[in-house]
Amino acid sequence: MHDASDKDGVRGRGSARSSQASGTPRILSDGASHDTVAKNAPARTLGIVGMVIFTFVSTSAGPFGIEGMVSASGPICTVCFVFLVPLVLVTPIILMLTELAAWMPSNHGSVRWVHRAFGPFAGFVNGIFQCAMNMLDLAVYPVMSTNYICRAFWQDATHWDRVMLQSIVAVAGAIPCMLRIKGVVGFCLATSVIILIPFVVGVAGTLKKADPAAWTGRFTDSPNFATLLSTGLWLYNGFVGNSSVAGEVTGYRVFLWGQLGAVVIDVAMYMLPLLVTLQVEGSWGDAFLVTAFNTTWPGLGKFISLAGAASGYGLYLSSMACYARTLWGAGDMRWVPPVFGRLHGGAPRVAVGFLMLTSIGFGMLGGFSFLVDLEFVIASVIYILFAASFIVLRYRFGHEPRPYIVPGGKITTWLLPAPLIIFMFGMFGSSVVKWQNAVGFLCTTVITAGLYKFLYRPYIDNLARLGITPHHFGGEPGPEDDVSTEGTAVSSTTLQAGLLNANGSPRSSRG
Repeated sequence: MHDASDKDGVRGRGSARSSQASGTPRILSDGASHDTVAKNAPARTLGIVGMVIFTFVSTSAGPFGIEGMVSASGPICTVCFVFLVPLVLVTPIILMLTELAAWMPSNHGSVRWVHRAFGPFAGFVNGIFQCAMNMLDLAVYPVMSTNYICRAFWQDATHWDRVMLQSIVAVAGAIPCMLRIKGVVGFCLATSVIILIPFVVGVAGTLKKADPAAWTGRFTDSPNFATLLSTGLWLYNGFVGNSSVAGEVTGYRVFLWGQLGAVVIDVAMYMLPLLVTLQVEGSWGDAFLVTAFNTTWPGLGKFISLAGAASGYGLYLSSMACYARTLWGAGDMRWVPPVFGRLHGGAPRVAVGFLMLTSIGFGMLGGFSFLVDLEFVIASVIYILFAASFIVLRYRFGHEPRPYIVPGGKITTWLLPAPLIIFMFGMFGSSVVKWQNAVGFLCTTVITAGLYKFLYRPYIDNLARLGITPHHFGGEPGPEDDVSTEGTAVSSTTLQAGLLNANGSPRSSRG
């Protein structure tokens, strides 16, 4: 492990200090001047308690969804996977996230890392894929929240009644995201309390009634391991998305331990309600926990439904905070219109408003199951690119000092991302077997590549000819690179064409 001289960076060498002294803007490794980054970056105010709360809500927000694992494979497999997924997949993801976020501490997150590792084309495709996937993913949570509300209090609600409720959830979740991250965390805390209270009461009141024999039983003679794996990952989804708040934590240790602390809470929230309800017979489908707790403690079901509605709201709120920052990063990188790359009051309000409208729009459409299936295909590609970028960045830029390095050298370089890459390739293959998914993914890729070639690339080339430097676009680090006090490499280029030297002077033709 390499620790910095201060908590957020490594001590820079000579040219970084001289650029400070001369007042010349420092050029970071992906082309942004340090001064520009500072002006366009939110304040670092997220401490470890806030990080734990935010991560719990963004990655779990309660045990809802675990019913699918039980129905697909039975209790014993579900219990094992609740523990195995954090060990095999989640912890390596957190370690990779922390190393990269400490090295390049900004809210661009994984879109910046993939761009740095594989270049502008892969960066553009990954950025557009993430923005598209995020729009689809956000639309799911107001639907989830509405389903729990209607299940308990409004069973005869019409389609348009549900659309109204979904819209209310979407607006109520978007408004806090107009605040700085600490304001978002305050709403996450209130949501967590609403989620936790019914389960704490339910588990404490029914623990004596739990039947340990039910924990090792099997509900099916042929477990569906594909569903078990995909659901197991979905239950712990959201950690890679948290890279979009890496620029707002007070230090990389907060980013690391905050997420690891939330994993412990996630496991407890899945395991304890499961152990006290597995003896309840019935079809373990969606929202069966409501029925199970109502069976073990009559009358508790409605409060579990309220917790389910709060869970959907919390997932929407926290995902909106992350996804809006991803869209902000894409706008800052000029992959989408630059208006999305603006901050107002320390928050990406334009991005929040846009994502709120798209989530309401998809909710009005109703059945968009095909788009959700396509989302899984795109998500698998995004995860593969993230994991592969970790390997590439270690080999290509291993000479650059980093505030935090996961111990283990080349062993961890391959060992950490390997499970995620293997699993995601499997998920991608099993998804594109359906011709609809294959065609949808192919069309999405072709359209994205066309946008790059015919819109984005000419736009950037034209700016380069005019001598205009877009924020955050740069060439690869050269021999004269240095390291700033933020632990980010200082590059001699600001565009692929290379416009400036590290001291801000025009660059010679030697490239």
